[in-house]
Amino acid sequence: MAIITMPNDLACGRGCRVELITVDATGTSDPAGNSQAREYGMPKWALSLTAHEILTDAEAGAWKALLLGLRGGVNYLAAFDPSRPYPVGSLRGSPTLQSAVVYGATDLTLNCGAEQAGRTVRVGDWIQIGTGLGTSQTVMCMADATVDGGGLLALIFMNPLRRGFDAGTPAAWDRARTYYRKPPGRVGWTPYSFTFSQAIGVALVESWP
Repeated sequence: MAIITMPNDLACGRGCRVELITVDATGTSDPAGNSQAREYGMPKWALSLTAHEILTDAEAGAWKALLLGLRGGVNYLAAFDPSRPYPVGSLRGSPTLQSAVVYGATDLTLNCGAEQAGRTVRVGDWIQIGTGLGTSQTVMCMADATVDGGGLLALIFMNPLRRGFDAGTPAAWDRARTYYRKPPGRVGWTPYSFTFSQAIGVALVESWP
């Protein structure tokens, strides 16, 4: 098992897609017809990456190296959402967790530093909490928020945390990466001409040890 890192300049097209996979079930009562829904596991992110319609040799080479390097579903891909590699909000700097958070949490407070006062995150921005496979999680902001005068930012997010994190854990906003694996199936590409390729893409599902 190895970790492949998605290149920052991977030639991604407009067909890229982020999805949420939930693990839930709904049951209906026969006599009354009322229904109940229950979660049975942690939701996961899914990411479909699609290349530009036509790729140069160099662009296609980067794609081929990524696809073949995954070795099917053996290796992980540390990938970011190419449609939002950095926040729509203005948050920058090096934020850390102000206090410890626990399994299942959907809110936390970041210490962004007083110099970040007035900076923002917006709905849909990504934040990566922690680093490394199995020791980090990337979440999506669910509400706009602003860093207060003391440098603190109250963040509401999805998905719920799969583990606890200690105070001081770093939180990354720049190309927040999630660890994915490719489900079973083929990968490939189509020669367009002697020097160009097309029809390259891959579908991925969030995975952790």
